[in-house]
Amino acid sequence: MKAHYPSEGMCDTYVTDESGSFVLPEKLPVGNYYFQEVNSPYGYLLEEGLLEFTITEGHDWEEPFSVEFEDQPARGRICIEKTDRETGEPLRGTVFEVRAKEDIAAPDGTVFIEAGETVDTLITGEDGRACTGELYLGKYEVGNRADARLCAKRTGVSGGASVPGSGHACSDGGTADL
Repeated sequence: MKAHYPSEGMCDTYVTDESGSFVLPEKLPVGNYYFQEVNSPYGYLLEEGLLEFTITEGHDWEEPFSVEFEDQPARGRICIEKTDRETGEPLRGTVFEVRAKEDIAAPDGTVFIEAGETVDTLITGEDGRACTGELYLGKYEVGNRADARLCAKRTGVSGGASVPGSGHACSDGGTADL
């Protein structure tokens, strides 16, 4: 497409403004067209497919022709691994809370999660690992849950936390009564 602004020349790449829009420099003839996103704003996924649209016969150019596509927020996961400091063995059953360290917001200012809000509770598995679900990009804190109960088998076998009840001793502190 030949563009006449800001200077005359061929143009095949357009950049959106702060509102996420742009205006083509001239009317398009009847036909099928597509946009292909080559960069996405921070915090959003790059659209990998073609964004197709059609200009039909008799379009009233007095009204702007709008093509709208929504960006999908990028997400990630936090994974942790808990091991015994001395033996290196994985520790199962450790409870962690994941909280937003600050407001988690989209670039447009939309707040998804408020600072301090708990977004997930993790319990390590047999391999000592646990992962959150998908989270919006941002800063999070991971810490032992304040009300987590430390449990140990009455047999005195170390490294094996278990569900309270039926032959297990638990305490609310950092040690267990065996």
